[in-house]
Amino acid sequence: MQRLKQGYKAYQEAIHQNSEKFLYPASKQQEPHSMIISCCDSRVNPCQIFQAHAGEIFLYQNIAGHLPPPDSDSSIQTTAALRFGIDNLHITHLIFLAHTDCAGLKAATQNYRTLDPDLKKWLKKLKSLPAHNEIQLLQTHLRQNVQNALSHAFVAEKVKKKRLFIHSMVYQVESGILLIDQDNQLIAF
Repeated sequence: MQRLKQGYKAYQEAIHQNSEKFLYPASKQQEPHSMIISCCDSRVNPCQIFQAHAGEIFLYQNIAGHLPPPDSDSSIQTTAALRFGIDNLHITHLIFLAHTDCAGLKAATQNYRTLDPDLKKWLKKLKSLPAHNEIQLLQTHLRQNVQNALSHAFVAEKVKKKRLFIHSMVYQVESGILLIDQDNQLIAF
């Protein structure tokens, strides 16, 4: 708790010195330009990675940064977050952010049989992803997320009308480097 308290004090000092940078216009209303769906790994902090201010990014994080298909029994919460970001917050960029050394993907592809029933249910759609190497696994997972997103009619419609753009990225936790998938190739962002 002491570390959290120290961090909070530093945050308060920064706000006191420049509240407009940190809080305005978010103190009035959030108007994020992007929604990021990523893993809840403690080493992956999208707002820190993109140096985003309050109100800029609508975040949805879960184990493995998974977006289940709409017909999945575990899709209600992720679908609700996706719909809220697109329909209510009018985000224009949907970003799937995967990361290296993802324990959730490792559990799904390497240790699925030994998992707790709740984790098995959540990771079921990921257990058969090809795992020839880590980067290929991450890219396949990102493609699956994009495909699952586009299987929602409200997402596909916005993409077709060019009011929503979908991006896939990989964050390398060991180096802090961010890669973006362009035409099935990861290049430096």
